[in-house]
Amino acid sequence: MNDTLLILGLLTWLILFLDDRFFTIWKLWRERNNLQLTKGIFPIDNYGTVVWREPKRSPLSRRSVFNPSIIFDRQRDRWLVASRYTRGRRTGQCLIQYLADDDDVLIRGETFRASILISVFDRSFERKLEEFPVYVKRYSGSVDPLFWQGEDPRVFIETGELMIQSTLHSVDGKRLLAHGSLETRDSRVIYVPKRIIRSQFDEKNWSAISNRNGVFLTHVHPRWKVAKLTGESSVPDFILDAEAPEILRGLRCTSGCKPFKPTTLITCLHSTHPYRTYLCELDSRTLLPIRLSQPLEFGSGLNYIEFPSGLEVRDNEVYFGVGLDDIEFQIFKTTKEVIDNLLTIIIRNPLKP
Repeated sequence: MNDTLLILGLLTWLILFLDDRFFTIWKLWRERNNLQLTKGIFPIDNYGTVVWREPKRSPLSRRSVFNPSIIFDRQRDRWLVASRYTRGRRTGQCLIQYLADDDDVLIRGETFRASILISVFDRSFERKLEEFPVYVKRYSGSVDPLFWQGEDPRVFIETGELMIQSTLHSVDGKRLLAHGSLETRDSRVIYVPKRIIRSQFDEKNWSAISNRNGVFLTHVHPRWKVAKLTGESSVPDFILDAEAPEILRGLRCTSGCKPFKPTTLITCLHSTHPYRTYLCELDSRTLLPIRLSQPLEFGSGLNYIEFPSGLEVRDNEVYFGVGLDDIEFQIFKTTKEVIDNLLTIIIRNPLKP
């Protein structure tokens, strides 16, 4: 009996506290049995530095902090980071959350739940200056009570105002894309949707295009699509909708599109299963893709999921906010020269309307 309890206790400990290692072992096993998965992978972490690493939360904690979107506040000389603040992939977190599901708070008679974390850093990411949760209204009647409203936050500036893009879940289970701002009510910061994108499809991970208010790269393949939203209008006007080059097959929007060279923009795209990052350079006048990188890895091949939600260019430096395995994140810094050298694939085929 004692031996059985000891074995069960050991297995429970392994599952709860080493579950993140299982993903690593599984990833390495897949790649060992399918060398095609590692073909052409470039370890970008050898060509820059990690300036901040948000530690993993306890496997028994309620939430993880991951998938950070980043923006540099030039007026106040500081960094703003908006991270996903929900249960991650850790077994213990999921068990506790499903069993308890008691994170709701009432704000002026309405039900909210914190699902975004805002962190403020100094200009060099040496110190965290401030941190607070953002509460998002929880709509009753959702198909899954643990749908987290406000997932996958992306920060961008529109007409001088800080905006946050996130996903909401409707009563019928459809995933909606929202753009909203922050307000303070009853001493809590809440997320207030200003517009919810009207679409017949689930939408996610639109990439705001810097210096073009209300313009977003929305889809990469099979159609390369750019939409414009005017004011609080929720109906996208697709100003660019063309057949995408085959080299972009399987890739999706990830981070915002930021100025790179005088006439170009840079953005992150991603693949899934395996999760890889691809850098894509756009012509800032036509918004068409012109160069692409090989698939990149930030974690020396040990992470199952790497998701570069954040991208910012400051002077000669390029910063990435990268979520790791849905349980932690890092801020990675490299140079424009490194990025320029990684954009080795010329997209020659013109897009077809």
